[in-house]
Amino acid sequence: MITRVNHLVIKSVNLIAGLAIIGVAGQSAIAQTLNAAVRASDWQIVSWIDDGVAKLNIQSNYGTTAFYGGKFTKVVFWNETYTVSYGQLNPCNNVFKIFNCVASVLDVGYYSPPGNGVNGEVIQIAIGYGGSDPGDVYVGGSFTSAGGFPYSANIGVYRRVGGWQSQYIWSASHTVTQLTWQQNNTLRVFGPQLTTVYGPLFPGDTGTNAIDVSGTHAGFWHDRLTDFVNGWWTTN
Repeated sequence: MITRVNHLVIKSVNLIAGLAIIGVAGQSAIAQTLNAAVRASDWQIVSWIDDGVAKLNIQSNYGTTAFYGGKFTKVVFWNETYTVSYGQLNPCNNVFKIFNCVASVLDVGYYSPPGNGVNGEVIQIAIGYGGSDPGDVYVGGSFTSAGGFPYSANIGVYRRVGGWQSQYIWSASHTVTQLTWQQNNTLRVFGPQLTTVYGPLFPGDTGTNAIDVSGTHAGFWHDRLTDFVNGWWTTN
């Protein structure tokens, strides 16, 4: 049975003395380069360098696929002692995945042209059920567009087939800090200042609806038949 597991990547290390010569020299703070060490056997990230600029917030696993989110525009992969570089993703905007020891950006989508990742910090990732492979991947954080789609602020979904969605407005008014799966494929979307979520109210709804969640700061997305398409919002 495939399980989906979300957990914070909390292990960071101080900037290693010689690393500035190897991989950080000449990079400006604006570059937001994430330096991450991976285990050679499976390319799982085991640590990352806390330089005060780039950071890794979340790792979410589904089977042998891992999705990572944080605040970065470029990722450099190293061995566990940060002495050998294995390569990089550049650009890589705040989210990427690793499968079978191969890292890749999320840059497929329905919006033309599709964007690479999201344009702000990713705080949470939740993966929908997809059988042996990951289902739709939901990201939450502080951004104004996902996959280049301008109507997907603070929440976005990278669909199992087709990539970043642009089917309809699907957005949140404020930063999303929690994405939690509940019963019946219901995703709880929470932010401490969240007041409104936007999107359909019933399966097949194509209207632009604003749903008031100011009382609880949480909206509930019903991922119908484990697929983003034909999903809908409720307040509980």
